[in-house]
Amino acid sequence: MTDLHNWSIPFKDGVLIPHGKPSITVRTADGEIRCADQRPTSYVFLTRPGESNFVAVLKVDQACPAILYPEGFDYGPIPVSNLNLAAVEQIWGPAHVSTNNPDQKTYRLTSTDNADYFLDAVYNQNKLNKYRVRSIRLRGDATWTEFEKK
Repeated sequence: MTDLHNWSIPFKDGVLIPHGKPSITVRTADGEIRCADQRPTSYVFLTRPGESNFVAVLKVDQACPAILYPEGFDYGPIPVSNLNLAAVEQIWGPAHVSTNNPDQKTYRLTSTDNADYFLDAVYNQNKLNKYRVRSIRLRGDATWTEFEKK
């Protein structure tokens, strides 16, 4: 069996990682002030707290929910097309928080700049069904997203 706990997703050179680019103020012709977010789509590499191997990648676009395991990366033995509870806990570590619902768990991961990201996961018949990502680094409300089988 593959050692998912020690696998690391290779860092991809040239990938933008968000580091708090500010919004800019735009004044419209009628004097109204609006903010324009200047952050491009970027990728966040996540590790288990206190460890250095990358166990997840998020695609972050401020206009859309964060996408877990986006296309374009070498995930090696991580079964991104069929994540089940046992594999997730081997990859992300044990749940940080468990709810009264045994099919819902929360995992804490950290970014390269030590920001906490909380991945809420819902399982259906032991398979990852949907997730949401919460972090102080993400704007807006966390949105539940169906886990897409790749």
